[in-house]
Amino acid sequence: MPSVVSQSNVTATNTVVSKTGTMDFQYWNTVVNLIAALAATVAVIVGGVSFYHNLNLQKRIATANVRPLLTLYYVYDPPYDMEIALVNAGLGTAVITKSSFKKGKQERRELLSVLKCKNDFKWSQSEIFDLRLGKKEDYLLTGYANRLIIAALSKNDLKKQHFNNVKIVEIFDEVEEKILGVSLNISYRDVLGNLQTPFHEGLKLRRD
Repeated sequence: MPSVVSQSNVTATNTVVSKTGTMDFQYWNTVVNLIAALAATVAVIVGGVSFYHNLNLQKRIATANVRPLLTLYYVYDPPYDMEIALVNAGLGTAVITKSSFKKGKQERRELLSVLKCKNDFKWSQSEIFDLRLGKKEDYLLTGYANRLIIAALSKNDLKKQHFNNVKIVEIFDEVEEKILGVSLNISYRDVLGNLQTPFHEGLKLRRD
């Protein structure tokens, strides 16, 4: 005998299917929206991190571009037979606010005054780049390997000071001996006002 399905049963079944389909659609729609929102949030976070990373990188590059780097340089070529120079090997300008030569308990602005050589001679060239008494002047040493001669001697200049060959050899030997133990101390900053690590290095001279 054929089965009979009432109209009411069919209607009820269709209603359940309809409701189930609607619920599935709403569920997956909600899931998709949540995923999209999560992806957008992640993109914002990644973008923010990337922005601050690039900003920090640019800041480091800018800092490097203005950072000075001081070092001592020794030369024994013409026109001098002995030369000590302060070199700025960095890219930025060094604003030197204070400098001195120190040996033991003695601290002076001029190298010759701490050496106390027995021969009274004059340097071929020398620079006093410390702050002058009563003035507020900083010494600017630009970058890209620019140098400042601290002290230089030449045999020709010593001859002009009426020293004979024996005395000239004696002066060079005495300077080389007495310069050991002398340190150059410098306080400086970059052009943006950032204090740099104080420069402190001992002097040494040895001619070939």
